[in-house]
Amino acid sequence: MSKKLTTRLIQTGLAILIAGPLLYLLMYWWTIDVPLWEHLIATQIFSLIRNSIILLLGVGFGTSFLGVGLAWLTYRYRFTGSRFLTGALILPLAIPAYVQGFIYLGILDVSGPLQTFMRQLYPDIGFLNARNAFGVIWVMSWVLYPYIYLLTRQAFAKLDRSQIEVARMAGYSRRRIFFTLIFPMIRPGWMAGLTLVWMETLADFGTVSLFGFSTFTTAIYKTWFDFYSLATAAQLSSILMLIAFLLLWWEKRSESHIRHDSHVTLWAPQILRGKQRFWVSLACWAALATALAVPVLQLIYWSFQAPTQTWQSLMAPLRNSLLLAVMAAAGITLLAYIQSLINYRRMDPVLDRLVPLTKLGYALPGTVVAVAILLWFSQLEQFLSHILPFEVYLTGTVLGLLGAYLIRFFSLASQSLVDSFARMEVSVNDAARTLGASPWLRFKQIIWPLTRPGALAALLLVCTEVIKELPATLLLRPFGWDTLALKVYQWTNEAMWVEAAMPALLLIITGTLPLWLFRPREEKNA
Repeated sequence: MSKKLTTRLIQTGLAILIAGPLLYLLMYWWTIDVPLWEHLIATQIFSLIRNSIILLLGVGFGTSFLGVGLAWLTYRYRFTGSRFLTGALILPLAIPAYVQGFIYLGILDVSGPLQTFMRQLYPDIGFLNARNAFGVIWVMSWVLYPYIYLLTRQAFAKLDRSQIEVARMAGYSRRRIFFTLIFPMIRPGWMAGLTLVWMETLADFGTVSLFGFSTFTTAIYKTWFDFYSLATAAQLSSILMLIAFLLLWWEKRSESHIRHDSHVTLWAPQILRGKQRFWVSLACWAALATALAVPVLQLIYWSFQAPTQTWQSLMAPLRNSLLLAVMAAAGITLLAYIQSLINYRRMDPVLDRLVPLTKLGYALPGTVVAVAILLWFSQLEQFLSHILPFEVYLTGTVLGLLGAYLIRFFSLASQSLVDSFARMEVSVNDAARTLGASPWLRFKQIIWPLTRPGALAALLLVCTEVIKELPATLLLRPFGWDTLALKVYQWTNEAMWVEAAMPALLLIITGTLPLWLFRPREEKNA
């Protein structure tokens, strides 16, 4: 078998493994449960669409305001703690949205410390209901703004200072310079970050269910478990999948407008003093406190109040989380590395068409992936049971969970490795081949040392995402296989904030490590 055919077969197998279950969802439109759809249209569909639009617009505005503002302040100015804040402001991304949600519910709810204190001061004051659209938008904005912060800060680093100075000499005000000159330059990066924010918003299950805010993800869950209609859940999932694909198309379109100009005059950061230094420092530190310090301190406070049996009950979920994370991260990283190695230097139109299929899952909610995996594995079970002399069980097993993680996070691992392979000099590998080095020797002494950082990054990132993943784990886990994320979800559903604090704190710790290792550093601007 030729090398070209082998690589095509491997890539085709990967594409089928990842995209097959997702595309299989579309087949369930052949049979429609008419009474159930009539009920959904009469009672839920329009509210689901309205809630989704409100959530997308609200979270989009909140994350854009925070992300673009903080990126501009930390890039353009130097003030107290700016070097530390440059990297620390991405750390809220380590907090799962459902964790941030139950923390602020515990603080802001009727029985929480804030309202209790306010009633002591003002006995006649009314009750504040935090379980509404504004509460969900508030929580998700503080968790997801780092996406826009990272991408717009990279765009700010490519601004040409000379153009800004010409506009300033022409008498343009600072506001006019920002909105007419600077913002159009950073718009592609902002749009790419906003697309990621919207995909994460659509994918969220834990936060919206915690706040009682119905969206497509909660509707899929209820249709599956309350109405026992897996086919209707698949149809709702395919609608959500279509929306995710439209967002992906928008992201690709925005990337096509990004201009890469290496001949730019970089900004010299302005050192602030006096009142400006105070207010800019206060704004950035207050943002970090709201998004990270307050939630972490609240979790630490609750953790010390947790009973001893709560700590003991976390041993099995912690073991399950780590076991799933290690298995999934190792397998996904290995497959992504094989794909990157195959695609390296190979200009093959067939492979170019197959690669995008392996990236579909990351844009989809875990609920959609879970429905796709369950339907796919059910059909596979029936097929294998007919051709094998024994029964085959795939659904409700660890294999189903690993399949869901593969679909969801393969693109994340692949992207980390693409950057490493792109930086590898082709001429070095060619020279080693010319000198007679075997493929194994070239891999051992050239390819692996140069791509090892990308592989480590992929391993850490996938491991972190698997530990935090909630909806797919909730829907597909084997019986008795609780994880840290599931314990948080179960306890927060019963408003047991103290019991949920310790597993939530462990989730944040595991998520912070890779983010801090790969945080942005303060640039040395000319």
